[in-house]
Amino acid sequence: TSLSEFKKQFKPSAVTGKNKFSGIEVIKCADMLGRAIRKIDMRTETALVKFNTAKGRLEPLIIGMAEKLGYQIEVLDKDTIRREEERGNSVSHMISLK
Repeated sequence: TSLSEFKKQFKPSAVTGKNKFSGIEVIKCADMLGRAIRKIDMRTETALVKFNTAKGRLEPLIIGMAEKLGYQIEVLDKDTIRREEERGNSVSHMISLK
């Protein structure tokens, strides 16, 4: 018998009209996004960052705001997160220029 292997990846949903966010949440996301943008290394055009997404609830808002500003945000896989934690870095996402 053979055992098939697949890797399930989490894809956050896009911001829709159904999502409701408070003004404080929008400001919090804008602040996190601003700090992440400043960390981008212009040589690689990327940065590994940690977002506090409130258990994923704010993730569509952060990703949507970043896309409107010309950035792309990707959720890091568990291996990358673990490798960076071993180096003493707490990360959850990669932000890059489009």
